[in-house]
This record gives sequence, C-alpha cells and structure tokens, in this order.
Amino acid sequence: MKWFLVVFVCLSACHYASQEQKNSNRQGD
Repeated sequence: MKWFLVVFVCLSACHYASQEQKNSNRQGD
C-alpha cells in the first residue's frame, strides 16, 4: 500500500510543519 505510506508521510510532514511554524513564529519573518 504505497498510498497509505504517502498519506502517512504527508500527514506527518503537515503536522511537523505546523509545529515548526509555531515554534519559529517567535523568530519573526
């Protein structure tokens, strides 16, 4: 099931990016 892996990676990346954005928000820009 490649699609399952793709979806899992996408969700993980999305969640990580969301967390990263919140943490990097203090740095500005």
